[in-house]
Amino acid sequence: MKIKYNVGLMNFFILLLLFDFSFVICREGFEENEGQIVDEFGRRRNDVLFVSRIKDCKILLTEKGISYQFDRVTNDKQVSTDAKILNKGTGKISPEDLINSEDIINVNRVDVEFLGSNKRVQVIKRGLSKDYNNYVRANLPEPEQIITHFYDTVIYRNIYDGIDIVFYSAVNEKNTVVFKYDFVLNSAGDINKIRMRYNGADDISLQNNALMVRNGDLFFSEFIPKSYLSDGKQLQVDYKLGKNEIGYSVSEESKSDSKTLSLTIDPYFIYASYYGGSSEDVGMEIASDTAGNYFVGGYTSSTSNIATSGAYQTTMKGEKDAFLIKFSASGVRQWCTYFGGNSFDFGHTLDCDKNGNVYLGGWTQTKSGMATLGSFQYFYGGGEFDAFLAKFSSDGHLFWSTYFGGQFEDYINDLVIDGSGDIVFTGRTSSSTNIATGGAFQTEFGGNYDMFLQKFTSDGYRLWGTFYGGEGFDVGMEVCTDIFNNIIFTGFTQSRNSMASQGAYKDTLSGIWDAFVGKFDRFGKRLWGTYYGGNSEDNGWGIGSDGNGDIYVTGHTASYEGIST
Repeated sequence: MKIKYNVGLMNFFILLLLFDFSFVICREGFEENEGQIVDEFGRRRNDVLFVSRIKDCKILLTEKGISYQFDRVTNDKQVSTDAKILNKGTGKISPEDLINSEDIINVNRVDVEFLGSNKRVQVIKRGLSKDYNNYVRANLPEPEQIITHFYDTVIYRNIYDGIDIVFYSAVNEKNTVVFKYDFVLNSAGDINKIRMRYNGADDISLQNNALMVRNGDLFFSEFIPKSYLSDGKQLQVDYKLGKNEIGYSVSEESKSDSKTLSLTIDPYFIYASYYGGSSEDVGMEIASDTAGNYFVGGYTSSTSNIATSGAYQTTMKGEKDAFLIKFSASGVRQWCTYFGGNSFDFGHTLDCDKNGNVYLGGWTQTKSGMATLGSFQYFYGGGEFDAFLAKFSSDGHLFWSTYFGGQFEDYINDLVIDGSGDIVFTGRTSSSTNIATGGAFQTEFGGNYDMFLQKFTSDGYRLWGTFYGGEGFDVGMEVCTDIFNNIIFTGFTQSRNSMASQGAYKDTLSGIWDAFVGKFDRFGKRLWGTYYGGNSEDNGWGIGSDGNGDIYVTGHTASYEGIST
């Protein structure tokens, strides 16, 4: 049995393998680890303390946090190299080869690490079940019998000073078993100490006060239904989001109460779902509408199990097609469509407007058929890739779509819908034509690759567009808008001095690559721009703005200086 891993950027893994034992019985609750959990080399994983199973998900409680692991057997078969050689390199596989071939297990796992937690915590088990599992390690020279028990509740006492975490399962209002954990803070506990990093997640985002986590083609979510003090008073607790990290915050007026009474924060695991067929399926971004529905965009090589009946495009047309899915708030698929032509088409970014319409952006090699008649750019511009932009209704009908690009390569990396319903998007281009509008901030191509910044109406008409870059390689990675519809963006650059405005925080390139941050008003006038980085490689990947207009930027760095205050 072959196992494929999708653990993001991690170079380590915790894998739950139970096929070396005589049998496994899945029950509700938390099964203690008495040596039955091993890695794929048969070594015991003593860092795993308990395991729970809810549907297709294994939840591992470890010394450092929680691991969510989803295993699925694909329809693919792994045929041995020997069998292929015996067939004299014809590429043909006999029925006997298929019978003797091995199933492939795809493993998606996200490890939630409690950052800065106490090294030694007291583990308390409650609610011993009468049920137990009896394992036999038959692969040892002398078979070993292991008996394990189940518990309703597991508590990590003093995971942070003055803070406990309580793990349990419960039945929600939809009669579904959900995994839950509560942070319980006594009067000495500081909510700001709780920090959790989602190792292996490709992306985390906040959608309608739910935390959405993506790992490959897997999405799952957590939600804070309520938080309350020991006197029964409910308290508003919000997520604080960083780059693959979260924390919690309470309002200033609530802090005085939480200093004298214990506080319970009550998030729970809502649902998780794979989506895809027998080939490569990659979800790139997720967004929600005002009704709590979720949209996922990405690209696929699968010819089945993608589109729903009656969708805009029900069959895949090329090597890879973009796709767009809508789920209800409870995780039920509403519709899904392919979007592509006869070549390679990559969906990369999306966002929703207040009416539930969804906008999908990416890039394509398909030379015709991606744009609707009368759109901003009906014909392919040229080069290896053109960008594309499309608008769909809430029920999956295509309103319009357009190419975007000039004579060379053009890519949309991120888009956002502003408070007026206009579309703002950024990316990179090597084209010198069809990018900037007359009178724009930068009308001429700077060289190599330039970032671009564009603003379109909801009907697909361009309001303005500009280059943003110098002689080097300049890439716009993410864009957002503030409460005044000003446009804020980040990315990374090799250009020496063209990315910053006069008097900026940092006005020249410091290292091999620098991150940059810029701000334009809604009419396309630059307000300011700055470099950000040290003496090595620094990339800006994400950006956001709060209700006060303050800006938060995240990314990654190889610099030892020039980053922290």
